[in-house]
Formats: sequence, structure tokens, C-alpha cells
Amino acid sequence: MNLKLLLTGLLALVAMAVSPPAWAGGATDVVKTSQRALFRLLAHNSPENNKAVTAVLETMMDFPALARASLGAEWRKRSVAEKTDFQPLMKLVISQAYTASLRQFLAYDVVYLDEIAIGDRVLVQGLAKRGESVEMNYKMAKISGKWKVEDIIIRKMSLTVSYGGQFGHIIEKEGFPALLQQMRARIAQSTP
Repeated sequence: MNLKLLLTGLLALVAMAVSPPAWAGGATDVVKTSQRALFRLLAHNSPENNKAVTAVLETMMDFPALARASLGAEWRKRSVAEKTDFQPLMKLVISQAYTASLRQFLAYDVVYLDEIAIGDRVLVQGLAKRGESVEMNYKMAKISGKWKVEDIIIRKMSLTVSYGGQFGHIIEKEGFPALLQQMRARIAQSTP
């Protein structure tokens, strides 16, 4: 009887080791659902839809993580007040840039290819197709039990790395207050 119990236990362990994790597909589902909603809303521009776009982005994105990653090592050098000033500006910059990017893909067919575990994070791989194929990948993490986007990689360009390079250059040349000023000006130009 003990041998049978031991074999059953070993078989269960082997089954767990070769089975995909229980969350497989969850991150992809978040991206799919959010993207469908965003594409639908962006196809019909209106003030109500713009508010709905903001709501979808709120549930989809981990804006604090995007802000930290876009500043890189600079994040640790900033005071609490500077971080407090930076985060809402970064949220607006990312929201405007991402929705502008998505508008370019409204007529594309988007497919989700794979979900790759990278430690405790997941990379959702997608492809937008219409003549050309454009990679659209999402680095995701579970925050309070929900999958959230920590970075977006379109055409092999990471959103946070791209902003990090730009921000680092501005901070080095002109200082952090100049970065905040430039972000406010960019937001003002992009806001209808």
C-alpha cells in the first residue's frame, strides 16, 4: 500500500512538473480583451470613448512600474516629491503615445502567438498583420492577483528603454526640472 501511495505521489509530481502553469493564458487574455476594447473605442473617437480608453488603460497598465522603468537608475536619485510629479506626467505621456500607436494598427489583424514565462513575469507575444507584420509584445507581471503591462515592445522597441534613453539625455544635459517641463509641454501639444 505504501508503494502504491508513493508511486501515485511521484506521478502527481511529474504531472505538475510537465504541465503548463495554471496561469498560462491569463496574461494573454488580459491583453486580448484590453486591445479589443481599445480598438473598438479608438475607431469611434468621442469624448465618452476617450474616457473609456483611459479606464481600459488603467486596468491594463502598471503605470508606476512603467514610470520607474522609464527612469531606470535615475528613479533612485529622485526625491519623493520629484517622483510624485513625474508619475502622473508619465502616465499621460504613455497613454497618449500608446493610443496614437494603436490608431495606426486599427485596420490590422492582431494575433497572439505565445506567452513565455520569464521568472515571475510573462511576455505575451503578438503580431499585427496587414501586408507587413509588426511584432507587438507585452511584458506583464501579476499585481495584486491581476496581470498588468510593465512594458510594451513594438517593432522590437521597448517603450521603457526608449523613454529611458530620451529622459536620461535630458536629465544629463538640462536637469530633472527640464524633463518635467518638456513632458508637460508634450502633453499640452497632444491634448485635444
